[in-house]
Formats: sequence, structure tokens, C-alpha cells
Amino acid sequence: MGLCRGDIAIDTCRECLGIASAEITERCPKEKESIIWYEQCMLRYNNISFFGTMATLPGKFMWNANNVPDPD
Repeated sequence: MGLCRGDIAIDTCRECLGIASAEITERCPKEKESIIWYEQCMLRYNNISFFGTMATLPGKFMWNANNVPDPD
């Protein structure tokens, strides 16, 4: 399942989900369930139905070390 923020363009959403798809399969190649979050999108997959359930695990947290010059 892919989900994008409501305030971004559809092309930006597609690009974010494409990057998320490549990244999640690279970082979690043998996992049956994974979730990856970016600022603009989230991608989740599982081998069982997860609609209507909230999950934050399994997880591996990674931070963006880049500075934000103008957060507003």
C-alpha cells in the first residue's frame, strides 16, 4: 500500500513511491512485512491483510542528517 501526503503533486507522489519501493526491497529483501516512511510518502507491504490496523514494527529507524536551511 502506498500513501502520499495530500499536498504534493501526483508526479512527486509517484517518484517518492518509486524510490520507496526500490529502497524497501534493497533494505528488507527477505522480509514478509515492511514499512518505509519518507517526508512525502509511506509504503507498506505484508503477506497478510493489514487494512484497518496500525503498525510501526518491524522497524529500523534511520534519520536524514542533512540540515534544513529554511524549515518554513
